[in-house]
Amino acid sequence: MKRRSLLDRSESGVRVNVVPMIDIVMVLIIFYLMVGQLALNRAAGIQLPGTAQGGLARQGVADPIVLGVRDDGAVLLDGVAIDPARLRGELAGRLARDPTARVEIRADRNAAYARVRPALDAARAAGVREVELVTERGG
Repeated sequence: MKRRSLLDRSESGVRVNVVPMIDIVMVLIIFYLMVGQLALNRAAGIQLPGTAQGGLARQGVADPIVLGVRDDGAVLLDGVAIDPARLRGELAGRLARDPTARVEIRADRNAAYARVRPALDAARAAGVREVELVTERGG
């Protein structure tokens, strides 16, 4: 009878199955992407308006440029406060790097349209081709 050492794996049929680990990593990536979007709204202090209908967020496309508008009129570019006078130039610079970039406007539900309009105008003046207004389902 042949004795095998625990350290000698040349003849053993031990294989590491990485498929379950890949599945877990993919679930974690999706989880962190979703939590990141929720945290973006909370960190900015923005409560999105509710809607009964609407399309779902598009998957598989490049990350959008996110403009936040608080109810007090403060403008945020990707979560960082920015002077509205500098917004057009900053958007134009980003569009120069990626002409197909789209803009998502996340305006607070209590923000008057007069506070959201400058962000829309800056996006249009910078040459943005696609602007989306983000809402939450329900409410």
